[in-house]
Amino acid sequence: HREGLTRAIALEDISEVDFRAEGLVGDVIEVVDSNGDALRFEIAPLNDGAAFFRALERARERATPRGAIEIDRGDTDVP
Repeated sequence: HREGLTRAIALEDISEVDFRAEGLVGDVIEVVDSNGDALRFEIAPLNDGAAFFRALERARERATPRGAIEIDRGDTDVP
């Protein structure tokens, strides 16, 4: 949230995620979407930014890319 605006990037549109520790700032997660738009999250020291990062990565893995066709593998031999 910055300057009265709220920005969002859909999980399906994330193309890059960077995680790092920045001294007094704490942990930083930067997310870039397929259009090159970016968001930066600063997690205060001692608030386990790595847990936020892991949750984001798990959510990304579960997200279905926009426009992708979901396949029901229940009737096939495909694993």
